[in-house]
Amino acid sequence: MKNLLRFIPLFFLGCLVGCSGNIPVSGRVVFSDDESPVPVGYICFDSGRSVSRGQIKPDGTYVMGTAKTADGVPPGQYDVYFISTEAVVGESDNTGESGQGEPVYMSFLDEKYMSASQSGLTANIEGPTKNLEFKVDRNPKFPVDKMPK
Repeated sequence: MKNLLRFIPLFFLGCLVGCSGNIPVSGRVVFSDDESPVPVGYICFDSGRSVSRGQIKPDGTYVMGTAKTADGVPPGQYDVYFISTEAVVGESDNTGESGQGEPVYMSFLDEKYMSASQSGLTANIEGPTKNLEFKVDRNPKFPVDKMPK
């Protein structure tokens, strides 16, 4: 019995190492109208059990991570959505201590992409995936001259 007890911690350690099984996923996010890159934000994969995310770089590329940056995602089916895809489009009329209005932010993506259940985008990850591209619509209310570069 004493010998068996020595193997229990090793068994659990083996499960932690062997069960992680994350798969590398990378790609690009572009606007559907002209295929220019989405310049900032986060792409999120939601399986219902876990959420993974990747930071969108200025060239529209991303690398997915779950527990830490770029560590991949568990295999499975995902709903895809986006966060932090906004830029300052103006100032509010309310002035703060500085005497200036507060910045007004607006998403440059269509609002449907902010929700996993409404975006209509999915990803099925079964193995290492490079160049997974998503085409998204612009927010028609976003001023073109305010787009981050």
